[in-house]
Amino acid sequence: MKFLGINLLLYIAAAASAVPLLWLIGAAAHDPASGWTLANFTALLHRRPFGQWMLNSIFLSSAQTVLAVLISSLGGFGLAKYRFRGRNIILAVLLTTWACSTRIGRFWRPAR
Repeated sequence: MKFLGINLLLYIAAAASAVPLLWLIGAAAHDPASGWTLANFTALLHRRPFGQWMLNSIFLSSAQTVLAVLISSLGGFGLAKYRFRGRNIILAVLLTTWACSTRIGRFWRPAR
């Protein structure tokens, strides 16, 4: 019975998180003058270089991910294997940043 409540809660959370995506698709597919149509999607695919935009996005996100993993793993290896002056300070700053990043971001807002 406990798992039923957890699963129900997860299904409700999944449905709530899908609402913005469904709203976006519905807004793009509905034209007030002619009703439901796919004209906007066909115009996007045929009049604009949407495929090239997708390839650019995939390339950039993949390159950024590979670089972030490479640099982070090299830094983690260096901090784990080598002893040097300032190592404990760097580890303390990293740990504090990981622990407080969401809390700091919630309250700190840059000046406009």
